[in-house]
Amino acid sequence: MHVPGKRSNNRSAAADDSLSQLDPEFRYSFQRNFQFLERVFSIDTIVKPLPPAMAYNVSRNLSFFTRIFTQFFVW
Repeated sequence: MHVPGKRSNNRSAAADDSLSQLDPEFRYSFQRNFQFLERVFSIDTIVKPLPPAMAYNVSRNLSFFTRIFTQFFVW
Protein backbone atom coordinates (compact mmCIF):
# COMPACT_ATOMS: atom_id res chain seq x y z
CA MET A 1 0.00 0.00 0.00
CA HIS A 2 1.31 3.44 -0.89
CA VAL A 3 1.33 6.08 1.81
CA PRO A 4 1.75 9.57 0.40
CA GLY A 5 4.77 11.44 1.66
CA LYS A 6 5.65 15.13 1.72
CA ARG A 7 4.74 17.16 -1.34
CA SER A 8 7.61 17.81 -3.70
CA ASN A 9 7.88 20.04 -6.75
CA ASN A 10 10.12 17.52 -8.51
CA ARG A 11 7.78 14.79 -9.84
CA SER A 12 10.44 12.30 -10.98
CA ALA A 13 12.16 12.30 -7.58
CA ALA A 14 8.85 11.58 -5.85
CA ALA A 15 8.07 8.70 -8.24
CA ASP A 16 11.52 7.13 -7.77
CA ASP A 17 11.24 7.51 -4.00
CA SER A 18 7.87 5.75 -3.73
CA LEU A 19 9.07 2.79 -5.82
CA SER A 20 12.23 2.29 -3.81
CA GLN A 21 10.44 2.29 -0.45
CA LEU A 22 8.26 -0.79 -0.86
CA ASP A 23 7.90 -2.83 2.28
CA PRO A 24 10.33 -5.80 2.04
CA GLU A 25 7.74 -8.09 3.60
CA PHE A 26 5.21 -7.07 0.92
CA ARG A 27 7.79 -7.62 -1.83
CA TYR A 28 8.66 -11.08 -0.46
CA SER A 29 5.01 -12.15 -0.17
CA PHE A 30 4.30 -10.90 -3.69
CA GLN A 31 7.23 -12.91 -5.08
CA ARG A 32 6.13 -16.00 -3.18
CA ASN A 33 2.54 -15.73 -4.40
CA PHE A 34 3.69 -15.12 -7.97
CA GLN A 35 5.91 -18.22 -7.89
CA PHE A 36 2.99 -20.26 -6.54
CA LEU A 37 0.70 -19.04 -9.34
CA GLU A 38 3.37 -19.83 -11.93
CA ARG A 39 3.56 -23.41 -10.63
CA VAL A 40 -0.21 -23.92 -10.39
CA PHE A 41 -1.09 -22.34 -13.73
CA SER A 42 1.85 -23.57 -15.78
CA ILE A 43 1.20 -24.84 -19.28
CA ASP A 44 2.06 -28.38 -18.19
CA THR A 45 -0.62 -28.51 -15.51
CA ILE A 46 -3.22 -27.02 -17.84
CA VAL A 47 -2.69 -29.52 -20.68
CA LYS A 48 -2.11 -32.60 -18.50
CA PRO A 49 -5.73 -33.91 -18.68
CA LEU A 50 -5.94 -33.51 -22.47
CA PRO A 51 -5.18 -36.24 -25.03
CA PRO A 52 -1.54 -36.13 -26.19
CA ALA A 53 -2.16 -34.69 -29.67
CA MET A 54 -4.43 -31.97 -28.33
CA ALA A 55 -2.06 -31.26 -25.42
CA TYR A 56 0.80 -30.71 -27.87
CA ASN A 57 -1.21 -28.23 -29.97
CA VAL A 58 -2.56 -26.33 -26.96
CA SER A 59 0.90 -26.21 -25.43
CA ARG A 60 2.40 -24.81 -28.64
CA ASN A 61 -0.32 -22.18 -28.98
CA LEU A 62 -0.12 -21.09 -25.35
CA SER A 63 3.66 -20.88 -25.51
CA PHE A 64 3.46 -18.75 -28.63
CA PHE A 65 0.93 -16.32 -27.15
CA THR A 66 2.74 -16.00 -23.82
CA ARG A 67 5.99 -15.28 -25.67
CA ILE A 68 4.35 -12.67 -27.88
CA PHE A 69 2.34 -10.86 -25.22
CA THR A 70 4.96 -10.90 -22.47
CA GLN A 71 8.02 -9.94 -24.51
CA PHE A 72 7.94 -6.38 -23.18
CA PHE A 73 7.80 -7.35 -19.51
CA VAL A 74 11.36 -7.69 -18.30
CA TRP A 75 11.84 -9.13 -14.83
